[in-house]
Amino acid sequence: MFGDVTTPTFPGRPVSCCEGGTCSTAYAPVTLTYRAADDVRVGSLNGTAPAKAALSVTSTSWNSGVRPNTTTTFTISAKDWPGRARRGELGQTLR
Repeated sequence: MFGDVTTPTFPGRPVSCCEGGTCSTAYAPVTLTYRAADDVRVGSLNGTAPAKAALSVTSTSWNSGVRPNTTTTFTISAKDWPGRARRGELGQTLR
């Protein structure tokens, strides 16, 4: 039995920013920053869109890439130990 009674949360809104690096009309590197929290412990953390990525439960950033001038939705899913899940999303057009 777990004493964990709440679903994970994403305090604050996820934020993305363009990174320095090589950009083209087809690709721009970005970093998404976020924080996942739970009343006991986050059991798993995964990036699910625009690509799949296994993230460390203690991570606070995800390096990815997008096509410039298109709206991209980043989605992260956090699960606690009993299996309750919550998603954090950010949809943004990066120029």
